Amino acid sequence: MARSFRDELGKKILLFDGATGTTLQAMGLPVGVMPELWNFDNPSAVVETHRGYVQAGADVVISNSLGANRFRLRDTPLDGRAYEVSRRAAELAREAAGTDAFVAGSVGSTGLLLALDSVPESEIFEAYREQVRGLVDGGADL
Repeated sequence: MARSFRDELGKKILLFDGATGTTLQAMGLPVGVMPELWNFDNPSAVVETHRGYVQAGADVVISNSLGANRFRLRDTPLDGRAYEVSRRAAELAREAAGTDAFVAGSVGSTGLLLALDSVPESEIFEAYREQVRGLVDGGADL
């Protein structure tokens, strides 16, 4: 039976990776370019980044999907592809993690301010649901 993240909680200190975007920039991602693009344009760099963290001892790698919601992807080459971007990010992290590490799905802000933007809360909720569905379908453990 596969390990579960929930079962591992409390057994030991779990180490997470960090600075995925900065690491991708060190590998050539131009400053100002959204890291999620490399899930498609340079997936080997994304896998190499995650794998490096696993080899360094990380118990959990975080998917390259921080900005992969429909609001943050608007007016970008990834517009309308939130589910696909999230799923791909989790798949790449899972490939790198194998059975040696867990995959955490990274979910960031929408960039909207509820008090100022006229977007219904239900639409924001649905955007997060779409992103999380992609992460789960791509193999995220948490």
